[in-house]
Amino acid sequence: MGRRGPAPEPTALRVLRGNPGKRAINHEEPRPELIGRDSPLAKCPKTLTGEAKTLWDRVAPGAMQTGLLTLVDLPNFEAYCVSYARWRQFEKLTGKNLELAISKGYRNGAVKERQLMLQFSARFGFDPSSRSNVKIPPAKPESKADAFRARKLETA
Repeated sequence: MGRRGPAPEPTALRVLRGNPGKRAINHEEPRPELIGRDSPLAKCPKTLTGEAKTLWDRVAPGAMQTGLLTLVDLPNFEAYCVSYARWRQFEKLTGKNLELAISKGYRNGAVKERQLMLQFSARFGFDPSSRSNVKIPPAKPESKADAFRARKLETA
């Protein structure tokens, strides 16, 4: 039997929200590797085409930059893009003739894909309600010692 109740909130989101429940934070939680812009993994997979590729190119760079999309999240994000493309395709088929769309199941397919897409987007924090209480701390100003070390490394 699986866990009961809603899925636990990611620790990163709890920390950004200021840990409103004041529960203990797992400081030994694995931290997946972030993906840099220059990484080959940052590029859209060749298996994605059309609307899925368009969504990847539009959303992935920002999600990687903010740390919402990490190395281990790539398969889920790819599934999110595919679900989005299917939803768009069903919506196009539905828009032509609603009665025909209902009889062929296009409308039902569109609703199912939309629900799946919304579940994926909530997991990544892509919808307003999942990031409503998130606070991003301001960047710390660089100390004089850090600036000195950086200059020393550049000249070495």
